[in-house]
Amino acid sequence: MKQRNNTLISSGISAFLAVMCLFVACNNNSEEFSFKNPQEAVKACHTELSNIRPIRKANIEELTMLASRWIALQDSTYSLIYGDSTIDINSEVNIDFFMVADSIREELTRLAVSEKRSLRDVVYFKIHTARDAGHLKQSKDYKNAVKFYDGLNNAELYPDIDKTMKEYTRLLEEAKPFKKEGEMLAFITDEDKCFRSVMQHLGDATQEDLKQISDGTEGFFEAIYKAVVADPENSVNSRVMIFLSMRFNRRIIQNAQAVQMVVKSGRQLTKKQVAAYHWMIIQPFLSIDNYSLAVLTEEQENTLLDMAEQLPRILSDIDGKDFDKSGKEKTDDITDKLTDYLLSIYLKQSI
Repeated sequence: MKQRNNTLISSGISAFLAVMCLFVACNNNSEEFSFKNPQEAVKACHTELSNIRPIRKANIEELTMLASRWIALQDSTYSLIYGDSTIDINSEVNIDFFMVADSIREELTRLAVSEKRSLRDVVYFKIHTARDAGHLKQSKDYKNAVKFYDGLNNAELYPDIDKTMKEYTRLLEEAKPFKKEGEMLAFITDEDKCFRSVMQHLGDATQEDLKQISDGTEGFFEAIYKAVVADPENSVNSRVMIFLSMRFNRRIIQNAQAVQMVVKSGRQLTKKQVAAYHWMIIQPFLSIDNYSLAVLTEEQENTLLDMAEQLPRILSDIDGKDFDKSGKEKTDDITDKLTDYLLSIYLKQSI
């Protein structure tokens, strides 16, 4: 028994040291790796795997650091392999890389599911492992987009839902397809005032009003999205993608905040509103993809984390139930399932 206890203690110390070594490396390595050739990079991947394997548990901050480091190493290795014209898909180094990458993914998944994670944990993990976030947020285009959207907050909103829908309808009827970036930004400026006015009066908006907005705006941006996706390396398209993604983040988060505002007011909800509000409050966690995560502002990140923490109570409030008495079990179950789903999907797609 004594020998077994010593073995457990030794294993624990080894795991602790492995974690500490990786964390020191993370702090000293600014997410960049420099290698002479693909073989050297793949060797570093094997070393990373050897360092992760002894780790038995990791809290969400530790897991995030491990995943962030692996994503940076993985991307650097990808770049070297696919930039080397002598390496084909069946080459030894390529096969070796995919095998070690699969093993590291398995180890990170093991750590991720080794303990119960909250929805806030998963949102934190996704935000802080979003690819290219650091690069994007240092760019001039991102800073200009932040300044642009911050400036829209100063517009005076319409006084009621009737005036709002009248102006929104007029805007959608008179607007023409965008031919220039400036035309798109001018439309977003006018539309943002309309949308935020709808959010301010969300409790008075009908499902027909909301559908009209959704259907009406979709056509204006569909063609732009297709053009941007077709040629993402184009500097104009790259800039437009930042503006479009930030518009999406802004709207989806404001929509969820508006639901909170209506629910907290104690307003009696219709069955249609209950169904719609369930989706609106959950939508930010399901619909914000990796690129959109990368362009979240710090304020939006904090808002999402707060919403994730409050989600069970908000869902209970939407259903008109007292969370502390009768609503906790049902909404906790919904949140747990959502958490497990989001974590599973993200690990498969992004790590």
